[in-house]
Amino acid sequence: MRTTQKTKNVIVTIVLGQHNKTRLGYTSTVQPMSCIHSACLGGHYHLVESLLLTGCDGIVDSRDEDGETPLNLASRMGFVNIVKLLIDNGADQRLKNNDGVAAVLWAMLESREEVVSFLLRAKNADLNTFDNVSRRTHMCLRFFIHVHTPVF
Repeated sequence: MRTTQKTKNVIVTIVLGQHNKTRLGYTSTVQPMSCIHSACLGGHYHLVESLLLTGCDGIVDSRDEDGETPLNLASRMGFVNIVKLLIDNGADQRLKNNDGVAAVLWAMLESREEVVSFLLRAKNADLNTFDNVSRRTHMCLRFFIHVHTPVF
């Protein structure tokens, strides 16, 4: 079954209308832009795409109550197609949550190799994201980069 743009718009409208009542994956108070966070957390590519098309200012880098961005959540869950979509729409992978964890670190901690590889090669990749993490994390990242770097 092919999803039409009209169907996508209806879904977005329903989700936006319900955002004060429910929030997938969370039990705390709903934030105004939680729909994109829920969609990223659940791997709902077309919903994320539709939400980005609404043109809401700042939605791509919006934060939930834990400081998580949509990119952080998609990276953590390993949804590389959503990660690519968010990066293509200007998501800043240097943004960290309230605990100082950025998207690439989430992906690394959750063993999401494809996401880590993509983020390290993305146009706004920044290894300084790891300034405030442990020495062990730095060593793991360096090993990951070494193992996944092609030799010519």
